[in-house]
Amino acid sequence: MTNTFTIGKSVIALEGRDLTNPTKAEAAFLKALSDLDEFTQTRVRIDTDQQLSEFGRLVKIKPLIDTAWRGIFRANEVIENERLSLVKKEKDLFGVPTISTPFEIAMDRECRDWFRSLSPSDLSKFFSELQAGEKHEKIVNSLLRSPVPLTLDRNLQVIEEIHHENRKALFPSAWAEVENGNPGIEWSQRGMAHLVGFAYINTRRDTAAVLLQALNEGFNLAAETMFSAESVAYAKRSGQVKSIDQAALALKA
Repeated sequence: MTNTFTIGKSVIALEGRDLTNPTKAEAAFLKALSDLDEFTQTRVRIDTDQQLSEFGRLVKIKPLIDTAWRGIFRANEVIENERLSLVKKEKDLFGVPTISTPFEIAMDRECRDWFRSLSPSDLSKFFSELQAGEKHEKIVNSLLRSPVPLTLDRNLQVIEEIHHENRKALFPSAWAEVENGNPGIEWSQRGMAHLVGFAYINTRRDTAAVLLQALNEGFNLAAETMFSAESVAYAKRSGQVKSIDQAALALKA
């Protein structure tokens, strides 16, 4: 199954998604898609209007170009905010409490030392108890806070896997929200990548001008997701980026 969309005479094909009740991210992409398609068709009419001079065409099309990019910035920010929200929910679901006092750190180390001292049979029993649903919360949390990278310790990897499965079973609705939300966000991101490419072609605006518009109109999150950190920093140093108050006025204009 494939979803196909049109922008003017061009076609975008994405893997199939049921869009009967789109998520916020999917709805943002679909709105930006519709707006860009409308802009593209309007541009054709303006470009072929024999009653307009070249200057007249430029005067009519510039505010429409600004609006087209504004819609893309907004959609990118909605999608990125949805992604960040899911990242936080996943962290809350699987994360362990942080510790800071010397006593807590010492107790954490003591728990890890106890775990590493287990004989093979005791270790097997410990894993079996975890898989059976016993929490061993204090031990598990200390192991997941281990300064040793998980990739370097297979036992810690297993602990993390069991911890994740137990948390999924304990909070099924929270896990469902994360599991079902990520595919929609990834699909919307791929769709927006297509839209941005078409927008550059159809608006005939270069990347530097697009980046400056995003920053000058206060779409900082969109700028950070669409451009490299180096490009954003360079643009801000260039002196062409307006203040926050100027950006607010530009959006109201």
